[in-house]
Amino acid sequence: MPNLVFEVVPQLNTLVSCQNRGSPSDSEWDAWLALAKETMRTTPKPHRALVMTEGGHPSRTQQGRLAAAMGGGRALTAVVSSAPTLRFVVSALTFTNRDIKCFAPSQMDAALCHLGLATADVPVVEAVTERLRKQLTQAAGSVTSTAGSQRDSLRREEPRSLRNR
Repeated sequence: MPNLVFEVVPQLNTLVSCQNRGSPSDSEWDAWLALAKETMRTTPKPHRALVMTEGGHPSRTQQGRLAAAMGGGRALTAVVSSAPTLRFVVSALTFTNRDIKCFAPSQMDAALCHLGLATADVPVVEAVTERLRKQLTQAAGSVTSTAGSQRDSLRREEPRSLRNR
């Protein structure tokens, strides 16, 4: 069962990831790192990452490999989770990426605004996160309540913070 699934949305220069409560395996993390490095090398700035997680996060070793792999490069990063422990993990990651912030699912508008995404980009983000969540839940055989609440937070009329952009 995967703990981490991801894909790049090329037209938005955004790496979107969905994660369950578990830490990614080393093979999942290596694949994510390889894609992140390739994306930063081949796409124009700004580089963006949207992480939707039920509480899973990279281990300390994986965080160290992230810092080494990025070599001082940064990406606007929004981590969206209802898990309180993620705030601590994200605060530790700010030492290597000042542009990373953690948001509750109810703050999805602010997360997308932090990434600099426009209102017109929201349907694309919604479609990708829904597809990735399905990959996680199909592998697990059930939908968790956290994924449901995050999915519901994405389904809204129009992000207030993105109006009139």
